[in-house]
Amino acid sequence: MDPYQAPPFRIDIFKKGNSTLLWFSFHHIFFDHIGIRTFIKALEGDDSVQLTEPNRKPLSLGHNIRSYFKAANFAFLDGNFKMTRHEKGLPVAKEKSLSIHRKTFSKAEKEAILGNCKMITPGNSLNSFLLACVSKALHDEVFSKQKDHRFLWVPSLVNVRKKGGVQYMLRNYLSFLFFKLRPHVLQDLKATSKAVFTQMRDQIGKDLPRAFNDFAQTYLFMPREIYYWMWQMPSMGRMSAFSFSYLGKSFEGFDTFLGHQVTDIRNYPSNAIRPGISVIFYEFREELRMEISWVKDWYPQATEGAVVKRIIQLATESESKH
Repeated sequence: MDPYQAPPFRIDIFKKGNSTLLWFSFHHIFFDHIGIRTFIKALEGDDSVQLTEPNRKPLSLGHNIRSYFKAANFAFLDGNFKMTRHEKGLPVAKEKSLSIHRKTFSKAEKEAILGNCKMITPGNSLNSFLLACVSKALHDEVFSKQKDHRFLWVPSLVNVRKKGGVQYMLRNYLSFLFFKLRPHVLQDLKATSKAVFTQMRDQIGKDLPRAFNDFAQTYLFMPREIYYWMWQMPSMGRMSAFSFSYLGKSFEGFDTFLGHQVTDIRNYPSNAIRPGISVIFYEFREELRMEISWVKDWYPQATEGAVVKRIIQLATESESKH
């Protein structure tokens, strides 16, 4: 969805027989998954939710400059351009068709994943463990076979509200964590998981998500062309390997909507995704689900299938087999 060509948010209702499908389509500048839940609560008449951002004091010029250099020095400098590059460029068409793979883990598989997470990942962080599984699977099946494989650069969305930011509100308030994973770390799932967890902890400790968020707010007074040039740098294919998101239990308790029973939820990635691979994990009614989208015809179907199979294998097999 292009915010300059279409509304940033749409709701469509499809009816077939006795079934009704509600389709939400929204741009990330407008909603995140907590924002959409807040919006739903407001539609249902819940007066406790906050639909507008509280008045914030304008950030000083000095603060903006410090946030810019803090974010830029971490993300864009220090040799970060010498990364794993995709050997096959993305299609040039603006609208890209996606190949989508889905996996709903069984109860036994989910228990195995939680057990492996506890055994392998410091701090028992499921987010870190799942990102480690995906990173290693892509390394094993795709990037290790390329000529110039230096390290993976993984952008992962962060909800600033959960990291000491403001409370529930409609307006999107996201930032990023960036993970640098080198080939020697990716050889072992435990080392990969430790690297992800350590980098996540250190970035939060250094308040980098807040710096990235404040840096992103510079679009309010910066020419769009310059802002796009800066902000797309980590996601143009040469710096980024894939995008990853773990939504956790964002959909927990979402059983009705405007008096109608919610029977199922699916999360469809954008067809404008860069650089071409998007992996989303989420839970719904105690089920753990995984959605992977690839830009169609970017990699062979056999490669896509091998990556999916490897992620499942890494996540569910016992530690001794890793």
